[in-house]
Amino acid sequence: MEPADNTPPETGAFAVRAATAGDTDEIIRLAGLMYEAMGTDASAGDWREAARANLATRLGRDVAVFVADDPCDPGRLAATGAGTIVRRLPGPANPAALAGYIQWVSTDQRWQRRGLARQITAALLGWFAARDVRSIELHATEQGEPLYRSLGFGPGENPGLRIRLAPGPPGDVSGQGLRPRRGGCGSPLGEKALVDIGAVEPGPADRAVAGLRDPADRVGPVQVATGGRCAASRRCCAGG
Repeated sequence: MEPADNTPPETGAFAVRAATAGDTDEIIRLAGLMYEAMGTDASAGDWREAARANLATRLGRDVAVFVADDPCDPGRLAATGAGTIVRRLPGPANPAALAGYIQWVSTDQRWQRRGLARQITAALLGWFAARDVRSIELHATEQGEPLYRSLGFGPGENPGLRIRLAPGPPGDVSGQGLRPRRGGCGSPLGEKALVDIGAVEPGPADRAVAGLRDPADRVGPVQVATGGRCAASRRCCAGG
């Protein structure tokens, strides 16, 4: 998410503050820089418009954004970071069922390595704590991992898995809408990896739902995001 930020912070020129609606364009600009630095094309306008709409309705509610102003360019931001609160189902370790997620931690290139990512992440952690959100997650790039570990982040007790479903026609439960994402060793995916687990062997109930009649039919191909290193027998990519 953010390049390594382990140098002693030079805080004199910066003050981290809560973002306002007037910061929206700059927040999205910095988020775009973060995606580009991770190797993701952020030039499309659709995600920016969706981000603008989300900030307009959610900022100050279930979303917080902290920013630092550029000391040399009024109206421009030097750094930003966002946090969201989601409600899950209760469990023994989280009866309040609240969870936090940190994203868009990004520093303008001219102001990197001045402790801004650390300050903004600390501000977000304080915001979560004030709302009794105790379980907080983020995705770190290899460069940003040391910073987040120094703040107390680490691997969870259970591995995190992810699947991305491609758009398909309404009511399509055949599994044919599942498409593997392209990837390869060295892709900038931080601590996660995309692992091609191939065709899925459906059981009898799955066959009935999916309308599969031929025993050779498969619900195919799926990719799951998981931690790990590149293996010759499976196509995967990991940033670690």
